[in-house]
Amino acid sequence: MSMDNHNDVHTHHYYYHHHHPPINPNHNTHHLKSKPEHVSESKHTKNKVLVANDDTNKNGKDYESNKNGITRARQRYGISPVIATTIILGITVTLGIALWAFANSSVGTSATTYASTITDYINYLRERFVIFNMAFKYDAIENSNAPSACSDNTKCVSIWLYNNGQVPLNVKTIIFSNSNGALTVNSIYGCILVTDNDGSSICKDGVVTNMSTDMFRIGAREVGVIAFQSEQALSNGAYTVRVLTERGNVQVYNQSLG
Repeated sequence: MSMDNHNDVHTHHYYYHHHHPPINPNHNTHHLKSKPEHVSESKHTKNKVLVANDDTNKNGKDYESNKNGITRARQRYGISPVIATTIILGITVTLGIALWAFANSSVGTSATTYASTITDYINYLRERFVIFNMAFKYDAIENSNAPSACSDNTKCVSIWLYNNGQVPLNVKTIIFSNSNGALTVNSIYGCILVTDNDGSSICKDGVVTNMSTDMFRIGAREVGVIAFQSEQALSNGAYTVRVLTERGNVQVYNQSLG
């Protein structure tokens, strides 16, 4: 080594020691790496884990440790998936049966109602009757071997009906009117007419229906007579009688007095 190089090395060594003082091992500087936090807190963390372990064990929970020694709670299920599935299936089946029963009941009720409606409509179409005579100031009930229907024959009206349909009918309402409008009637009676041995028409079995309280029933192919009394005296003029059945069929008959 030359003298010049030796002098350079000496100069460099002198400069370094004068500008970089020695490091004090007890002095905490940024040149030293700090101790990892997990090392200084490992004991504290361990104590915390142990305390948590003791407390939660009292509550009946299970714990497990991972490879780093950290303890954590292991989840415990209340019911198994099999039991849960069984419960859900049971509820579904129960609801299904209830809905089926409700639907079946509704369908059955609807079918019954529909059938009844159709039957009533068919009977309505099959119901036929005619009014073939009307007499003024005449009590046909009294003259058919039955109690009198009218207390004053001057106000009495009698009509004859024939059921030419295929089903029985019930006479529900009698409307009697003149040119001035409807007239009030009362003491309405009806009976089924039959022919006796003398050829006279009489009430069948002497049975008379009080139409103020009951409907007058006329069977298929039967003749009936109805007598009623008007509250007003009968004067000359045109009169109309309307007969309404329970099913809603109406027949109208017109006749003049005088």
